[in-house]
Amino acid sequence: MNCKDVKKYLSDYIDGLLHSGMKEDFESHLTHCSECRTLVEDVKAIQKETLRIKIPELNPYMFQKIKYRVENETQPSPFRVLYRFAMGMSFILIAIGLSLYFFRPSYRFAGRSKDLYIIKEEQSGYQFPVYTVEGNYVLTSYQGGTF
Repeated sequence: MNCKDVKKYLSDYIDGLLHSGMKEDFESHLTHCSECRTLVEDVKAIQKETLRIKIPELNPYMFQKIKYRVENETQPSPFRVLYRFAMGMSFILIAIGLSLYFFRPSYRFAGRSKDLYIIKEEQSGYQFPVYTVEGNYVLTSYQGGTF
């Protein structure tokens, strides 16, 4: 058994849950390794001290008060639900606003920046989004093409 195994089975050893073969290996390692022996002694001392701590008795009035609150507050109030919903929506809207402000989409065509223009036909009033790529205007409608 090595130091890693001692740390792995330390709790079982202290609680007396190791079978006889592992217990013998564990104790033989402790006779040769002072670091592990100190670790076991420290854990046993901590366990001994924690057993000396007295658990205070629960006030019966406090128990009844806690029990009453747990039993009667199973459903949150409608105001609390509405408040949580409103806060969640406000955080979502703030996150969307900040992401739109800081992470504006960059229009790239084949790795190069391009400018976006909107061209409006005088007769029909239809608007076409157009980009410039290396000095050429590229129409972005479903028809495609350049002009």
